[in-house]
Amino acid sequence: TLLQDVEHYNKEEARRDLGLGSGRILLYVGRMVANKRPIEALRLFEKMADEDPALQLVLIGEGPLAQTLREMIQNSRFKDRVRYEGAVAYRQMYRYYVAADVLINLCSVEIFGMAILEAMYYGCIPVVMQAPGPCEYIVHAQNGYISQTSDDGQWRENIRAALQSGADIRRNAHETIVRNYLWRNSAVAFFEKLNEKGKNA
Repeated sequence: TLLQDVEHYNKEEARRDLGLGSGRILLYVGRMVANKRPIEALRLFEKMADEDPALQLVLIGEGPLAQTLREMIQNSRFKDRVRYEGAVAYRQMYRYYVAADVLINLCSVEIFGMAILEAMYYGCIPVVMQAPGPCEYIVHAQNGYISQTSDDGQWRENIRAALQSGADIRRNAHETIVRNYLWRNSAVAFFEKLNEKGKNA
């Protein structure tokens, strides 16, 4: 459930409630299946963790690759900086979006991307693979970042840019959702269109 008043729940409170540290947090939300590429998300984090000692990764979701992922995390030299939460109740998800700095989505066949939309609403900057869904609402370097390929270099560059982004991109991400995807505003737009058609009939 979207928490409509996002201002009253800040990042510090969310991190304290979740037991997360004060570093920079990457968030993965999705099924643990091959086309969502959670293993690649972990490997990407490991490459970036070498250059950024304050970087953390939080993974949320279940699926066939869950056990493989858990084993990889246990064997990772950065295991103390990775949290695998498994399944999280939907009503608690907003805490993670508020706490995180960047959402990463490596799926190249994402049709819509509800987790991306939810993250944007809470000011968590999305870094995504070019795919049909995200390309409908993300404008590169304005309200998120789009990677054109699976190239690690491009992904690291986009994640670094997202982590260094100021309040403008977070605000743009939030306003994109408020303007275009909240039911109350969608209903207003729908009835405005109906009125226009009525006047032109």
